[in-house]
Amino acid sequence: MLYIWCRISRRVSQVMGDMRRRKRFMLDVGPGSVSMAGFTVVSSRKHSRTGCITCKVRKKRCSEHKPVCNDCRRLGFSCVYLPRCVDRRVMLQCRSQVERELLGHKGGRRRPAALDETIEPPAMDDYVSLDQQRALTAPVLLELEPAGVHLYNYYRSHLAQIVSIAPMRQNYYLQVFLPMAHQHSGILYGIMAWSAHHLSISAENGEAEGSRDQKYLELANKYTLESLRRLREDQANGPNFLWSLAQLLILCAAEICQGDVNKWKILLKFGAELIEQHVGRDICKVFSHRSLTGTMPGLDSTTRYWLLANFIYHDIMCSQGTFFPTEQYRRALCRRDGENSVPSVLAVGEDPQSEKLHLDPLNGINRPILLYLGDINNLTRKMKLGPLPFNRDHPHFKTYMQEALSLEAGLHQLVPNTVDLKLYQECPEDHELCLQLFRLMQTAALVHLKTSCLKYSKYCMEIQYLWMRLSESLERVLGTKLEGSLCFPMFICGITCTDQQQRDLMEARFNDMMKRYKCYNFQRARTIVRKIWKYEYTDLPSRRSSGASSTSSGDDNMSFDLSIKDWYDIVDEMGWDISFA
Repeated sequence: MLYIWCRISRRVSQVMGDMRRRKRFMLDVGPGSVSMAGFTVVSSRKHSRTGCITCKVRKKRCSEHKPVCNDCRRLGFSCVYLPRCVDRRVMLQCRSQVERELLGHKGGRRRPAALDETIEPPAMDDYVSLDQQRALTAPVLLELEPAGVHLYNYYRSHLAQIVSIAPMRQNYYLQVFLPMAHQHSGILYGIMAWSAHHLSISAENGEAEGSRDQKYLELANKYTLESLRRLREDQANGPNFLWSLAQLLILCAAEICQGDVNKWKILLKFGAELIEQHVGRDICKVFSHRSLTGTMPGLDSTTRYWLLANFIYHDIMCSQGTFFPTEQYRRALCRRDGENSVPSVLAVGEDPQSEKLHLDPLNGINRPILLYLGDINNLTRKMKLGPLPFNRDHPHFKTYMQEALSLEAGLHQLVPNTVDLKLYQECPEDHELCLQLFRLMQTAALVHLKTSCLKYSKYCMEIQYLWMRLSESLERVLGTKLEGSLCFPMFICGITCTDQQQRDLMEARFNDMMKRYKCYNFQRARTIVRKIWKYEYTDLPSRRSSGASSTSSGDDNMSFDLSIKDWYDIVDEMGWDISFA
């Protein structure tokens, strides 16, 4: 027994000695893969020299996706890329700020999850609050004057959040536009111009445009000109297609915010021309066009989806018809079978397993309804095209009416997509609220279709019933974080008012909305509503004598309403191209 124990002890000593010698050898030879004396030294992992600063500080391999690498997107960190020739002082300052941010994240980190649990990334609320506390890190931001820093922070902490109706983790105003602004001064200037326009409108001057803050208006004009100058330089030096498109979309939003009714559509048209110039008449080719891999490196599928979704949303929510067919918009936003499908967009060469669900901050779960709004808008414009009035003697009467009835049936069948809804299940209140908004937008679209295409009188019982449903849903959503998408429903509710009590209610709602949201396209919508009310009382005095009984009477009331001169005609007479975005 003693003999066996001695043999075992000697063998253990030999093994431990071999291990110590191998360790000393690895320290001596350094990294590399060398086979010697019966064992192999495995090379250490190399770290990229061109990765983002955050991954370098964390000593992690960077995926080098731009504008945001995979780890930074997943964990909610700021992703900052520096050029190779950057000044050492700037590099050290950036590293210092990133280290402070990571330290803040580490201090608030939860306990590790069990092995069978999924570790959730930090909530966007935490990302924003930490982002507010740290200094600006990207090189393009370091040169900003104090006013510019203030405007940047306002966009990040307030404006980008009130315009979003998606969960915070998918607020692409923060997760896509901000990282792009860190690399492109034209996009940054556009964001600052938008902030300045919004800040120029106070709660007190919501209705009086002349009383807007002149200092902020001057800043808005200054940064708009700077952004346009950079856009012109990009075109002169060789167009950077998607970066220029992002810049145009931000400037477009800024103009809509200040109540513009002409220039914003010129910017959007420029964006449509850029798309057509680079990928042709099929907008979906932005996801797959081979020529974009060399000229547009680093813009992943999420970025491309967001730029297209942003363009499509603003194109649909206008009064003049869409630049591209709405069928292309369906394919761009909903890449699976069915109207309510979720998008499935991949960049060239991207792994299909990396496919992500996109629930962008503009469309939310309302994507299918908004696509129907584009169809209704285009159909109404076709009905008004040409010198002949649209009635049963019109050459395309049967075709257009069949199309309108098909749209009506489709709208009735729409239900929220279950995959989209899962993103709201973490908070029951948000889940119920987004369902309420879906029903509200669906009702508004039905009223719009029936009054604009099918020429229903707003005094008929069906439209008044839908008005009541619309009004009740508005009451629930107003004052919530989803109220930014209410411009179109409030407009439809306003133009279908039939008595003074309903009009007073809508005036109060517009006033209340402007105290919080402060975007002048709401004012433009109210201006059109008031013109319609005035038109009814001025041009058709016989309507006054109908009174409340008109809401329940029969065929005598079906001939008037907005079937002779609707809101499209009034907008055209004013020379406006209003956006309900």
